[in-house]
Amino acid sequence: MKFLSFLIGFVFIWVSMFAGCSESESNDLDSEFSDGDSDTDGDSDSDTDTDSDSDTDSDTDSDSDGDTDSDTDSDTDSDTDSDSDTDSDSDTDSDSDADSDSDSDADTDSDTDSDSDADSDSDTDTECTDIPPDDQYTCAEQVSWGKCGEVWMIGFCMESCGVCTGSGDGDTDSDTDSDTDADTDADTDSDTDSDTDADTDADTDADTDSDTDADTDADSDSDSDCGVLPVNPNSTEAVRNVLCYLHEMKGNHTISGAQDCSWSNPGDIEYINSATGKYPAIIGGDFLYNDAVEQAVSYWQQGGLSMIRYHMGIPNGADSYESSMSSTDMNAVITEGTNEYNGFIDRLDHAASKCEQIAASGAPIILALFHETQPNGWFWWSKGTGDQFRQLWDIAFEYFSNRGINNVIWMMPFSGSPNSSYFPGLDKVDFAGSDTYGSGQPFGGMYDNTVSAVGSSTLPLSLHKTGIIPDPAAMFNNNEAPWVLFSTWCDTWLRDNPISDIQRTYDSPYTITRDELPSFN
Repeated sequence: MKFLSFLIGFVFIWVSMFAGCSESESNDLDSEFSDGDSDTDGDSDSDTDTDSDSDTDSDTDSDSDGDTDSDTDSDTDSDTDSDSDTDSDSDTDSDSDADSDSDSDADTDSDTDSDSDADSDSDTDTECTDIPPDDQYTCAEQVSWGKCGEVWMIGFCMESCGVCTGSGDGDTDSDTDSDTDADTDADTDSDTDSDTDADTDADTDADTDSDTDADTDADSDSDSDCGVLPVNPNSTEAVRNVLCYLHEMKGNHTISGAQDCSWSNPGDIEYINSATGKYPAIIGGDFLYNDAVEQAVSYWQQGGLSMIRYHMGIPNGADSYESSMSSTDMNAVITEGTNEYNGFIDRLDHAASKCEQIAASGAPIILALFHETQPNGWFWWSKGTGDQFRQLWDIAFEYFSNRGINNVIWMMPFSGSPNSSYFPGLDKVDFAGSDTYGSGQPFGGMYDNTVSAVGSSTLPLSLHKTGIIPDPAAMFNNNEAPWVLFSTWCDTWLRDNPISDIQRTYDSPYTITRDELPSFN
């Protein structure tokens, strides 16, 4: 029995030893095959040696008494030598014949349409000061006469008026409406061939087409400032500004004027200046005479305005003052194709040519083409009926418009007996007036009759010709006759006025002289 137990134990030990050897050899085989050279041209060589010794002693005692005592002593010595040699040869051949041929064709088309209207209200306040405009009147007097609202006051009595430089009310309004439409088309074609061998050749062709259209509308219409439209929609900016000024002065000031006749000695304008130290704001001329253009341009350049009439001779006769008082066949004059009609067109061509010459300087003209019109008047154009006169006016108005004469302010110049049947209509007249050599200023009755003749209480009215220099204080006494302008006739008619009356009129706070006119450019 003991022999059997011994035999079993022996077999058990033998089997255990055999199994341990087999496992160790298997590990050695695996370790060998795991030594690899990895040439990646980044090759990694790794050598690993592992020795593992495992000794196990097991003693078993078996008693056949049915009791089995099993004493097992298991001593395991595990020696592991692990030599791990890792050769990491990382050869990285990066041939970067980096021929990076980068052909970049970039075509960029950029179309930008920009419409810019900008509304910008800017109130500019600067330091207020008082600079008396002349040696005669203080700022307090100017204020008491109501001159604060006038353009010419800018830069003078600002402290007394309670405003600053910039405009008559101290505010500078700049209306700019800005609408921007921007359409941008950008096409970019980019072809890039890149071989990376460290050499980079880059060819870049860039074609950029950029078209930009910018439309900026800064609408600044002078008629929008006063709400008054000239009868000629193509009128110049200066015409619009003067027309606005006439409406602004209506009812509170009168603009001084004087006819300056070439035969007067001394000249009428200089005569007034010698008496008052001032010049009238408006000089009077006549297209019948050769000095009309030079006179108008020179006065404009000195800061003044011109009112020009035309003592036009009859269309089928001489162009002279004597001829202007003759009679003609009015029906023939207004009938196209007749000798009288063609002669009338020649007269209009003469006046229009003069207007064109004046227009080159930028000067506007107050045109009194058919002056002193009334029923059974002195001049040939008013010796017919009211209907004939209105047709005559229409022909002249259409001729000037078609000719492109845009520097004219159309004034209807009645005589002292204004009549509504001779009025051309508010669509062909910018403003109107009457004249007289009589006394009885400020001619209130004539003013009222003119209002009735034009059918409007808002149209500025002028005393466009007078022998007696008016008294502005009487004009504006309860606005009895608030003529927006006056013009004294020349030579002996002017000199028949006492010097003291001329001085009174030109010194009046109601009177606008040349130095007080704003710029109409």
